[in-house]
Amino acid sequence: MEDLKRNKTTAAQAIGIEDSKDHLFRPGKKHTVKYFELLKHRRARPVSSRRQEFLDAYHQYQVIVLSSETGSEETTQMPQFILFNEWEKQRKIACAQPHGEEVGYAVRFDRKGHQMKAKLGYMTDGMLTEVAKTDSISNLYAYIITDEAHERTLSTDTAGLTQEEFVSYFGSEKTTHFALSGKNQPVQITYLKESVLAVFSVALMIVKDIHDKERDGDILVFFQSVQEVYETCTLLRKEIGDLNVLPLYSQLPESQKDLIFQTSTQGKCVCATNIAEASITIDGIVHVIDLGKSKQSGNNPRMGLEALLTGPISQAAARQRAGRTKPRFYYRLYTHKSFMEEMRPSNQPQILESDMASHILQLKAMGFDDVARFDFIDPPHPEILLDGLQDLIFM
Repeated sequence: MEDLKRNKTTAAQAIGIEDSKDHLFRPGKKHTVKYFELLKHRRARPVSSRRQEFLDAYHQYQVIVLSSETGSEETTQMPQFILFNEWEKQRKIACAQPHGEEVGYAVRFDRKGHQMKAKLGYMTDGMLTEVAKTDSISNLYAYIITDEAHERTLSTDTAGLTQEEFVSYFGSEKTTHFALSGKNQPVQITYLKESVLAVFSVALMIVKDIHDKERDGDILVFFQSVQEVYETCTLLRKEIGDLNVLPLYSQLPESQKDLIFQTSTQGKCVCATNIAEASITIDGIVHVIDLGKSKQSGNNPRMGLEALLTGPISQAAARQRAGRTKPRFYYRLYTHKSFMEEMRPSNQPQILESDMASHILQLKAMGFDDVARFDFIDPPHPEILLDGLQDLIFM
């Protein structure tokens, strides 16, 4: 580990360290059989073959705009590629999903991993914003990875832009685009020939047809709300007794979420909200059924009202849902015309739809006094900014 030098670390060096029988972070301990099984799995991923190429870009550029297909596994692999490069300075990497001690995580009301021991800090984007208010991010973290950027949350408002627009925003001299391919598996997409009102009935019929014909692979169905998820789970359990039907949504207890990753001899149908669109990948999914709707926040600054509205997903979200499958079938329960004409190309930025009062306060807490001149990727409407400022003044 002493040979690791910042911005000079190679893939060969890192691979040699990973292949050692000695534990990387715990002197005197050996790596387990499970470690080497996971390592073999990592090396088989598409991204592994481009490790040195990625490090070359990382050494040269301040910002990397990474685009990838489903199955690239960049979320789990890229932070580990960066880790050894930053070992000399002992600074952390900030990124996305929770696991372990050397890898700590932080979400609201829940932190895991000793803050001094954790080399990879996995946290929500909201928690990263909180860190920025109290600590110097540049001193604490060597690199920040914004995962699932296409969701365009208020804290990391980033996606929906093209790679070229990203590069232009951050500056072409210090930014590069790095593209990763995934499993390159073909997906057969089926649309409705004409719009129907009873889409739930159609979804149930498709699930039953797949199960009755004993087609291989598990099923994933996308719904717009938790209520619809549970209603469908109840109906499917009554009609198909030998099918393992499981719910999936963001607030589901972790013990129940774990059930979706377990194999089932009966066959499995996961009824999910859009959490399964990108945040969670379920092995074994072959059939995806998409009702094409989601709950979306809306804000009327003149009336001072926020609402949760039902609307069509974006074309980008639909493509993301198609990527949840192996090379088989994706059933879109809407017409091709609806896909082309009713769905916007990319996700609407939350910053254009939400009350800005709390976020204006956060920006001011971080030292950005002139919020109206802040360099947003997509500036909110002046009326929304003014409304947020007035709310803070009147408090």
